[in-house]
Amino acid sequence: MAAPHVTGAAALLASYNPNLSAASLKATLMNSVDVLGQWNGLVKSGGRLNVAKALQNPTVCTFTLAQMSQSASSAGGTFSFDITAPPNCDFSIISNTNWITVAGNGLGSGNGTITFSVSSNSGSPRDGTITVAGRTFTVNQAAAALSYEADIAPRTGGDGIIDATDVQQIERFSVGLGRPFLSNEFQRADSAPKASGGDGAIDALDVQQAELYSVGVGGRPLANGPTPTPTPVRTNVSEGNGKGKSRIKKLPATSAHRTLTVESTGGSLGDTVAVAISVEAVGDEFGYTFGIDYDSTKLRLTGVASGGISGQAQPQTNIEPGDTNPDALGFSVRFGGGAIPATGGVKQVLLRLTFDTIGGAGTTSPIRFTSTPTNQATTSQMATRLDTKYIDGTITINGTTATSSISGRGNRNMVATLTDANQTVNTTTASSLGHYRFDELRAGQNNISNTRAMKYNFIQSSRFLFNSKNTDSIDFATNIFK
Repeated sequence: MAAPHVTGAAALLASYNPNLSAASLKATLMNSVDVLGQWNGLVKSGGRLNVAKALQNPTVCTFTLAQMSQSASSAGGTFSFDITAPPNCDFSIISNTNWITVAGNGLGSGNGTITFSVSSNSGSPRDGTITVAGRTFTVNQAAAALSYEADIAPRTGGDGIIDATDVQQIERFSVGLGRPFLSNEFQRADSAPKASGGDGAIDALDVQQAELYSVGVGGRPLANGPTPTPTPVRTNVSEGNGKGKSRIKKLPATSAHRTLTVESTGGSLGDTVAVAISVEAVGDEFGYTFGIDYDSTKLRLTGVASGGISGQAQPQTNIEPGDTNPDALGFSVRFGGGAIPATGGVKQVLLRLTFDTIGGAGTTSPIRFTSTPTNQATTSQMATRLDTKYIDGTITINGTTATSSISGRGNRNMVATLTDANQTVNTTTASSLGHYRFDELRAGQNNISNTRAMKYNFIQSSRFLFNSKNTDSIDFATNIFK
């Protein structure tokens, strides 16, 4: 029965004082009740309607904003302002633009504080409004500060200078660290190719382009190019099939020896196995980025080390402190500002990955190149993409420790050395007829062989050998006298 009484009281009050707004009518009725303690919490007013008091003491709702506008930087932020109004005077709070968000449910009553947030601005200056109790509150946001390609550090806006800190931050981005991107960081970090301001991926090309900018090559262009966060795109021109074999696509003659290979190896269950990632280089490569995928139910990563090529820097990885066994690895490998030395078609070890074999006895576990979390790319000095073969490999996990042998012929008294994936070196001397032999080798291991003789040069003195079983007829031929 309360509703008819309240409606009637409101109608009487409106006819007696027709200038009262709907908000004032409601506030007058609420503010003129006879407060009864036993009704506290049972009805909103906490008391009994008193029409006579309402007619004698009307509440006129007036709303006063402590300020009528707010300036915001391009970075945005959270702001607030106060509103003053008599008790029980209700009002609404409405944002009129999508880059201004009002906290709460959009309703207020009496005195209070209005809190709102402003999104970052990557474009021109802009104005927006909030309507509070019918009054207009204006927000003026500044334009984005000038931002430059490759200027990332300190985050998020950079400092207008491109130097080693920016190169390092972009290299971290390239292997998947430091994400998600803030503001327009992706657009600034994705700076290669220079002509287009990026290509939608952050990889070795962008690291190299940042280094060029840091030494004054290419000027200091304003941020431009793609803005969305990308899905990495495979850029390899060959790949393994997950079974230890490779599907090689024919490349132009200029890139015939530009190859990255996971060298297949093996070991027994419970062993620590070192996997070499080798490189054949033309000599114009300034850096690589790539991902490596492996089965973490069979293998546990225990170490990553540089292969020790001249000028090679310690690799940047996506491994953070506390990561025990990431399913996918990201790498960026550079050469101290110079190019990798040409290998002349001979493989050199770029990286060594160490795994414990923890499962899958009697199986072969693939080690694959991927573009997750790191895009595959090889960069030139001028941050252009170089075609590269990527050849996957495997780790053969034996149930028990097996041994094998390697033998062959060379020249008499030739000295042969065999270095396995764990850096164990075996040495033997050939007989007077040139025969040599290595026995009691752990089967399923990848080895690097080297030969030397006092009077002869060998056509191929160094080679990779995978001894899955007894291997013979590994011969070393000479061509000229020293």
